[in-house]
Amino acid sequence: MAANGEPATKMTDDQRVAVGLKVGISNYVATASLAVLAGSLALYTYIAQNFSPSWLFYVLIGLGSLALVASIFLGGMGTDFSVAKAATGEWDNPDMWQFDWQAVLTIVALVFVIAATARGTTSDRAPDGAAKSREHVAGELRRLRAAVQADQALQTRVAELENEVRRLQAARRP
Repeated sequence: MAANGEPATKMTDDQRVAVGLKVGISNYVATASLAVLAGSLALYTYIAQNFSPSWLFYVLIGLGSLALVASIFLGGMGTDFSVAKAATGEWDNPDMWQFDWQAVLTIVALVFVIAATARGTTSDRAPDGAAKSREHVAGELRRLRAAVQADQALQTRVAELENEVRRLQAARRP
């Protein structure tokens, strides 16, 4: 049922595919945002331990991290809106500003993180602690690799579930 009490309109196959594509692309952008966020945190740790960065480094890395979190949040909002509309059969390919801003914020965040990297690595080196820092970075790298493997397994599972949904939808059609 539609919100106004009228029977919901049937969605076409093209509309179903469009919803899936928009939500799928948003998921990939969110995954990229998470990867950049993890990398920026590892970068922050490395630079904070090995260099004496200026306040600008902290501002840039903070803005980049904030933009990444906002990007992930907006992707979730867009996905929720799309799924809610598709579930009631009311989805008609609306302008999805959440997905647009998700992509923009992810790119802006990447620029902030790159600028922070340039600013941080051109700072004076911090005294001592380089060996301890290398061990810490190696540990962070191991954790990041494990997170990437977990993410790949999750993406595989999502693809399997999407295929199962398509199979079930095809079985329901007369």
